Amino acid sequence: PPGHALYLHAWASLFGATLPVAAASVLLTAACGLVLAFLALRELLNERAARQAGLLLAVSPSLLDFACTAMDAVFFAWAALALWTALRALRGNASALSALGA
Repeated sequence: PPGHALYLHAWASLFGATLPVAAASVLLTAACGLVLAFLALRELLNERAARQAGLLLAVSPSLLDFACTAMDAVFFAWAALALWTALRALRGNASALSALGA
């Protein structure tokens, strides 16, 4: 699929086609994915439990490995975004905007 190439091309066209730019873009996206995963966890758990789960996710070996060596961190961020918007749309007091976002 062209997702990897399009993602890296977008970053390269903004900041230059260098290896540090590609690496920083993947690490930044992994960090954004952690924030989105925390927001999704906060929909399911209380604040303290969501923070603990987010910290455990941040130091999990598979996330660290994928964030530093592969484009899987980019897919993780999109999956976390999809999970967060879906959980917001499934709440009892959800608006049509939440459902549209999901």
